[in-house]
Amino acid sequence: MLNDLKNLPDDTDKLKEIIALMAADLNSQTAMIDKLKHQLSTLRRTQFGSSSEALDQLELVLECEELAAAADQEGEAEDIPQKSRPQPQRKPLPEHHRVRRN
Repeated sequence: MLNDLKNLPDDTDKLKEIIALMAADLNSQTAMIDKLKHQLSTLRRTQFGSSSEALDQLELVLECEELAAAADQEGEAEDIPQKSRPQPQRKPLPEHHRVRRN
């Protein structure tokens, strides 16, 4: 670009054409930058915004409450005593496996 600025034509029509091309290029670059900024802000809001997680957390809380209520209703309806198993008893080690302590 600097080389182009040193070798500008003297004809005003060509200068106007160069200025028009530069202005069009600047406008397209500005439009692209604005579009990308908008896209970036939208993606940031979607990914990191506080509202993106709030609904999920609320759904989890409601689901836990529903499951707890359903479990309480089932627990009240079925009062079946559970059988307790006897604890297994260890047999003493055979004499040849025992450790002798001094």
